[in-house]
Amino acid sequence: MSSCLARYAGGSPSSPIYLQLFEALRRISEGEPGAATCRECGQPFLVLDARRRFFCNDRERYRFTQRQRRLRIATEDDAGEPAAPGAGDES
Repeated sequence: MSSCLARYAGGSPSSPIYLQLFEALRRISEGEPGAATCRECGQPFLVLDARRRFFCNDRERYRFTQRQRRLRIATEDDAGEPAAPGAGDES
């Protein structure tokens, strides 16, 4: 497979695509998932490393995280618990 990689790394405009496909093939051959569906947008994407296993890009990850944070804060406020340590303390 390394000969395929060397052949496509010659400067072709499509070489980044071939490298991503090669990385997905390597992951699949090692028993790891090669593709996934984004939790935020629902689009399929290639899993290139462990950091990008659930979201297709950082923007989608950030949107999902912020939505979960707002939901958690709203739930804490409804339950009557302080949103942050020391919130509401008057000196």
